[in-house]
Amino acid sequence: MIALLSLALLALYVPAAIVIMFVYFRLVARAEPNTALVSSTPGTMAYVLAYAAESGADIPKVVVTQSVRMGILVLLLPIAVTQAAPAPEPAAMAAFSPLDQI
Repeated sequence: MIALLSLALLALYVPAAIVIMFVYFRLVARAEPNTALVSSTPGTMAYVLAYAAESGADIPKVVVTQSVRMGILVLLLPIAVTQAAPAPEPAAMAAFSPLDQI
């Protein structure tokens, strides 16, 4: 049930994120429409860059935006996961002995 909810939320989040980032790149970064669309699309860097090359987007801008996206993901995802995980019970930590693993 939780997996279905997670997929449903992901199906809503990805298009919303693309639209919000497209508007940001068009209005704030003053990118061309094609460059803004390619820059706002999540995906594997190789596929995004291949599409950018074929579509005539500004490749250096796409590389920078995709690299920043990847950097934010790599830096913030571990922090978010550790903060979302429940803290272990103190009694469970005190009862653990390395000799139990032998």
